[in-house]
Amino acid sequence: MSGGMCYSFDDLFRAVKRRDMTESEARQFRNMTQDEKNRMVKQLVNQSDGAFKSEDRVGSDGRTYTAFEATRDFEMEQRRRV
Repeated sequence: MSGGMCYSFDDLFRAVKRRDMTESEARQFRNMTQDEKNRMVKQLVNQSDGAFKSEDRVGSDGRTYTAFEATRDFEMEQRRRV
């Protein structure tokens, strides 16, 4: 991953679903296991039509975390909107 602009899960969700998470959805995400969160990130990345890419990384705690970042095309589009 290139380490470009930083995006939160909320940003990923908003970009793919074109809306903010409801309180219920946000609470549900917070209560997921890490494996469930990883699956959710991968699902949204797959639905992003190439706007995001993901990569599994092992943290210092030995757990796997799915990192994601926007593609160059998506970042350029976001900059044009500002």
